[in-house]
Amino acid sequence: MYPSVETRNGVLVCVIAMLMFSCAATDRGGTDAQVQLAGTGERFSIDLGDYQRDITTESDEAQQWFNRGLIWLYAFNHDEAVRSFERALEHDSDCAMAWWGIAYACGPHINKPIMSEEESAAAYRASREALDRIDRASRVERALIRAVAARYAMPAPEDRTQLDQTHAELMEQAWRNFPNDPDVGALYAESLMNLQPWDLWTRDGEPKGRTEEIVTVLERVLEIDDHHPGANHFYIHAAEASPEPERALAAAERLPELVPGAGHLVHMPSHIYARLGQWAKASDANAAALEADLAYFEVAPEPPAFYNIYYLHNHHFLAWSATMEGRFETALQAARSVEQEMPEEFLREYAFVADGLMPITLHVLIRFGKWERVLEVREPEDFRHVSRAHWRYARTLALANLGRVPEAREELEKFEEEAAKIPEHWEISFNPAREVIKIARLMAKGEMAYHDDRVDDAFAYLREAVELEDSLRYAEPPAWPHPVRHALGALLHAEGKYAEAERVFQRDLERYPDNGWALLGLQQALEGQGKTEQARHLESQLDLAWARADVQPVAACFCHPAAHEEHRQRHGVVNFPVSCSEQAQDLIEKGLAHLHHMMYEQARPYFQAAATIDDDCVMAHWGVAMTSFQPLWHPTPDQDLARGKRAFERALEIGPPTERERGYINAVKAFFTDPEPPAESRADDHEARVKAWKTAQRKLHEAHPDDVDAAAFYALAEVCYAMTQFSPAREHDYERERLAGALLEKYLEDHPKHPGLFHYLIHAYDSTELAPKAETIAREYDQLAPDSVHALHMPSHIFVRLGHWEETAEWNERSADAAARIMHVDQQASAHYVHALDYMMYGYLQLEDNENASKTLDRVRNVEEIWPAHFAGYNTAATQVRYYLEQHKWEDAANMPVRIPETFPWDDFPKALALFHFARGLGAARIGNVYQADEEHERIKQAVQQLRDQGDRYWAYMAEALGKAVKAWTLYERGETEDAVALMRDAAELEDSMDKHPTTPGEVLPIYELLGDMLHQLGRADEAIEAYEASLKRTPNRRNAIKGIERAKAAQ
Repeated sequence: MYPSVETRNGVLVCVIAMLMFSCAATDRGGTDAQVQLAGTGERFSIDLGDYQRDITTESDEAQQWFNRGLIWLYAFNHDEAVRSFERALEHDSDCAMAWWGIAYACGPHINKPIMSEEESAAAYRASREALDRIDRASRVERALIRAVAARYAMPAPEDRTQLDQTHAELMEQAWRNFPNDPDVGALYAESLMNLQPWDLWTRDGEPKGRTEEIVTVLERVLEIDDHHPGANHFYIHAAEASPEPERALAAAERLPELVPGAGHLVHMPSHIYARLGQWAKASDANAAALEADLAYFEVAPEPPAFYNIYYLHNHHFLAWSATMEGRFETALQAARSVEQEMPEEFLREYAFVADGLMPITLHVLIRFGKWERVLEVREPEDFRHVSRAHWRYARTLALANLGRVPEAREELEKFEEEAAKIPEHWEISFNPAREVIKIARLMAKGEMAYHDDRVDDAFAYLREAVELEDSLRYAEPPAWPHPVRHALGALLHAEGKYAEAERVFQRDLERYPDNGWALLGLQQALEGQGKTEQARHLESQLDLAWARADVQPVAACFCHPAAHEEHRQRHGVVNFPVSCSEQAQDLIEKGLAHLHHMMYEQARPYFQAAATIDDDCVMAHWGVAMTSFQPLWHPTPDQDLARGKRAFERALEIGPPTERERGYINAVKAFFTDPEPPAESRADDHEARVKAWKTAQRKLHEAHPDDVDAAAFYALAEVCYAMTQFSPAREHDYERERLAGALLEKYLEDHPKHPGLFHYLIHAYDSTELAPKAETIAREYDQLAPDSVHALHMPSHIFVRLGHWEETAEWNERSADAAARIMHVDQQASAHYVHALDYMMYGYLQLEDNENASKTLDRVRNVEEIWPAHFAGYNTAATQVRYYLEQHKWEDAANMPVRIPETFPWDDFPKALALFHFARGLGAARIGNVYQADEEHERIKQAVQQLRDQGDRYWAYMAEALGKAVKAWTLYERGETEDAVALMRDAAELEDSMDKHPTTPGEVLPIYELLGDMLHQLGRADEAIEAYEASLKRTPNRRNAIKGIERAKAAQ
């Protein structure tokens, strides 16, 4: 059942008052847990400053606890205030003012205008206890007690307006009688504010109700004592929505120093800083408030339920102010904290108001044009109506700005369905949610119209959205945190309407002074009109506005066409002319950039959208086919072969309009045409397809030597074909890899940001011999594509070859995090995720960072569902296996679980199962359990046979080497040492004859190292050193090999 709502002065006030906090269960004393914060052992561990009010009591302890309770009252931590007043009563049970404090703290305030039945009962009871002791109180205390007693009645009325009015009248009388008492004045001002919560000023800046009196009283209190915490706090609230918020700047600057341990008071200055355009100070105030709150939570009996709202408000405010600074990472982290730290139970029960905070992450992503990341956001739960409408709105904008207009239209329809479900009484920051969502509707329609070339309609929608935004009730952060004028002004500028854009940005700067987005838009509008001198004068303001920015926008809104080009270049620069419409051309180039990063699932929607927009676009269908096979990774599943075949057949049906485009279609056709005669295994089938594709790509490249993409795909095809040729019988001279690398390097000078050149060069030089040639490219790749999962991972292929372990761990941590964000929308991303985890585990183990290695083990074992890509099984098993083997945890290895996670189809991945049994077998042999080792050896032999049956020669040889290693150590344990050494050497040579596969960062435990360990134990130090050095030749800087050499030399 939804909580009740009240209407005061015609304004809907949604409240969270139903939260039960400590005053609802007030009695004298309290539990041990309740007194920890303010108890003897941790007394006053939170710094609340030195403000105090002398009361009638003979107990110094009661006086101290009262002082703290009063300050917590002023700091809006009413839970802690109650606990402090209760502690005062422990020392003086007849302290009337302690009972007054409990009664006052249980009452309403501007952020909680109504009370639950429990709170009303507790407040009434405490006020009567205070009245019972009024004879012991001073004159001013009696006035305060009578006023608070008039605030409550039993039974409590549904409408407490008259009670609050009476309380304010009695406080007014008290102020007249005690005009030099700052507490009386501050409390009187608060009583007036409670009569019109968050409703002190009109939208035109005129005072409402008794606002002028509130301001006058507070200014008088500050004349008496400008260090009064309550007066400074309330004065900020009184002035923030006024036409002159700077009147409260002095109070804002004083307040944090007065009560440094009260998070809400540390936060409060940000309300003034934001109004004055001091965005950095606003952000810093909220960051400091979060630190203060966390320090409080550490010692508090329990995080107070209602006070959590203030903590979340700090995150929410920081997310908004940081966007105004251009600080994407800070804003995103703060926004995600709102989501992560919102209590689930509270969100469900009070979604009518709490859900209004939750879309802040979407607003941050939109603000910074992170369109793909918008599409990665999970769909909110059904009960979160505001979030669901925002989610559809954000997806509409993202798809429209990515050029996927047909999908955007579908999302807009779904947005309308979700918006209609928002209950009438729901709110967003003191505003009816349905009114706020109207802005989203107009924004979405405006940008959709713009992308449909209906420019006049777009501006009409956005101007209407501006009017609606201006009509919203004041709140900080505002109910609509992304100023509409930024979008309107940016698109006006894009259409050459510079004068109107100037006026739009000038008006925005009046609302949000010195925000860099509007300053940038204004500067560009002035430049467009030739007002170069005026534009130049803005440089210093812009420098200050963006002083801490981690993003440098090219326009006031990422909806600006210039921002689209910048966004496209975040995946590299692709210029791929095709015979299609301009809109389809743009989509194809975006898809091609993703394709070059081997993000096939992310690339395909762009080609599909291009085909929807322009069905006769041959190259859109080519793109769909190209995303349907992964030549470097694994044999292509039947359903993908079918999709690719349909796509190239459709392209041929349309008819390629140019000879170049026909060459591209013929190349992809070569892959999807079934080999003749049919191959005996999937591996042989894949080899034949790759060979045919390579031949066709070479022809295309030779026919069009100036086409960088044709060259890039041909180079990739050579690398892929080389991988199908791995065999111990073949002397690997890297001829094809060198050819591919040289070809790619040839084009780099003229195409320094081409994603395919970077990516495929790393694959071409992914060997110990060639890796140094790619180190520079590897270190630059993430700058080329900082948002691509695979691009963040790829440099580590070179780093592991060079033994750069810190970079290996760090880059794969970033890649894994990026993959984790999109796994719910891109199933293949889970395969990238475990691939990165394996490389990350390898790096951490070489660094002997066992803590992070252990965390990585937990991560891989807790993946809910892993896309069964060819490499995913290996990486999932290897991440677990190498954790035990690299650390020589033989007993743990012998007993490690197999087939984890259980949801993965392990029977389809014999090379992965071989790893599990290798770890268990080697671990068993090393602890002397030769019987288990024999069993595991048999299981490895079964995996080898299965791999041979599949035609997977490479992994069959590698698994065979693992089996020999287990058998060799079993022989060693049985005392057959010479046979053991001979078999281990044979295993090591077999493993070394096969180059490292890009699937793996390295063998889970190099067999040459096992040979070195065995020789060392036999006292054959010189031979052991040779074995360890052989391991280092294959993989430089390996920890175990280096330590093995040190041990062997010490034994010489």
